Amino acid sequence: MKEVRRQEFFHYQTVPQYYWQGVGVDAWQVGRSYLVGDGFNPYFDFYNQYWGAIPWADEGRKTVVLLRNALSNADDGSIARAVNHLGACGDQLGKECALVQELVFEEVRRQHFPTYPSRQRCMWVVSSEAGVRYWQQRVDIEKRWFRVRLTGKLHTASEVFLAPDTVSLHQLRKLAWQYWSGFRGGGEEQDEILFEGVIEVVEELDFAAITGCA
Repeated sequence: MKEVRRQEFFHYQTVPQYYWQGVGVDAWQVGRSYLVGDGFNPYFDFYNQYWGAIPWADEGRKTVVLLRNALSNADDGSIARAVNHLGACGDQLGKECALVQELVFEEVRRQHFPTYPSRQRCMWVVSSEAGVRYWQQRVDIEKRWFRVRLTGKLHTASEVFLAPDTVSLHQLRKLAWQYWSGFRGGGEEQDEILFEGVIEVVEELDFAAITGCA
């Protein structure tokens, strides 16, 4: 972790209407300053306010019933409905995995790295044009790119230590230790830079202006 004072980075803000049921951010304005870290960020606030609205465990049980029906009624549409249910349940299981990961990573941060920015309250920034190109492709959502000036604390970690699937709590704690310790696990463009503090919005940029790519 390090302290920065009016140091410039890049940040993308997701178009606000893409957030869930009132969980989101106000659209930034150039020339304004914002405080980051005094509340949950939209990524984690999704779990606080929206997650669990649909009982997906019950949906999984319904899928089993549909598949059993399909064994004796091959043409009643049960298979098609079951496939749709399984796809939705798989997506929700992925969110459950992400939630468990965030809780474990926060547990390790509080116990061993308490002064570091929290993944639950931070804002993510990018330090280079290579990083901009990587995250532009990595995150498949509509974005507004900004050049920002930061004063506060930040931590640089590698996203390769974020588990993509179900793993044991022991393994998650090991990954979290590596993440917070700053171990290198990939190229610089795969860095996650977590920031808490005051952000000044210097200017809004389009992707081509940042990278020289159309």
